[in-house]
Amino acid sequence: MAPLITSFYSYKGGTGRTTATANIASFASKAGLKVVCIDMDIEGPGLSVLFNIPESKVKGVQYILEGEPIIEVEDYIVPLNSIVQNDIANNIYVIPASTQFNRSLDFSDGSKSIRKIKDFIEVVNQKLNPDLIILDTPSGYGHLSALSIYLSQLLVVFFRWSRQHLLGTVKIREFAKENELDLLTVASCVPDEKGQEERKEKYNKIIQPDFEIKDDNELKWVERIVLFEQGSSEEYASYPGYSAIADKIKSKI
Repeated sequence: MAPLITSFYSYKGGTGRTTATANIASFASKAGLKVVCIDMDIEGPGLSVLFNIPESKVKGVQYILEGEPIIEVEDYIVPLNSIVQNDIANNIYVIPASTQFNRSLDFSDGSKSIRKIKDFIEVVNQKLNPDLIILDTPSGYGHLSALSIYLSQLLVVFFRWSRQHLLGTVKIREFAKENELDLLTVASCVPDEKGQEERKEKYNKIIQPDFEIKDDNELKWVERIVLFEQGSSEEYASYPGYSAIADKIKSKI
């Protein structure tokens, strides 16, 4: 069975999208799914940081986009259990972007770029047979965000409660509807609502999110994967949101 390919996307940065990618992948793994995470945000790679993957282990998705012949697919895939020793890590595989790749990539021929990634994903499917592939997608309307969304059956859009975020998210919601693309909207970094009920009600008339991820002070100073932390991970304010989104994605597989 083919995996569900989903893009985790935000119109603007600062939504905690990459942190959410790592955490939701972990909750999906805990729920029994085999997950592949691909860092498509090559201008600001982050997944290798979240998963503590040393640069020496990273071939980098940039080489795939450049058209390098894929001789050994293992050169690009980092099994997370080679970094973290726990049961959740056993079902997570990461294809990072290199932070040291310093050549420009040509995206003038969009169909060629799509073919490169599609061919690589097919090789990954044959090798790993995953249930879920998450593309950590760049913010905005760039080539790689368009490419990632084109490849996906599900688009998960993260936004913050601000006018800038809402403007772009509304446009993306319209795009998804016009193209019959399955969509989930996630309000992230949601602050304490005390005293802000009227403002939130106003914003909810513009977008009623499918899920909320609460603002989490524990993640502001050091991005982390809550299920990998010592002690009770349920103490994290973001825990319920990550868990609920992973469950919803699983229901679509």
